[in-house]
Amino acid sequence: MTPDARTLAFYAEAAERYAAQFGAMDGSPELAAFIDRLPARARVLDLGCGPGDIAMRFAKAYPECDVDGIDGSQVMIDAGR
Repeated sequence: MTPDARTLAFYAEAAERYAAQFGAMDGSPELAAFIDRLPARARVLDLGCGPGDIAMRFAKAYPECDVDGIDGSQVMIDAGR
């Protein structure tokens, strides 16, 4: 499945706003509970990762995990770098 042009244009325009919110999920009890249930050396795929906020949280919580973030918007990926 390929994202349509309107969707990509929206995320290209919104990338800076999304990246500015980096770290906003740090206080999420649901995300913390999910991360706590991961097995050692888990492989995590963050599909639609945007600027990579949640993927980075996984990587920090479990440095031994293999974390991959994928997004259809190159602008979002660039913002995450």
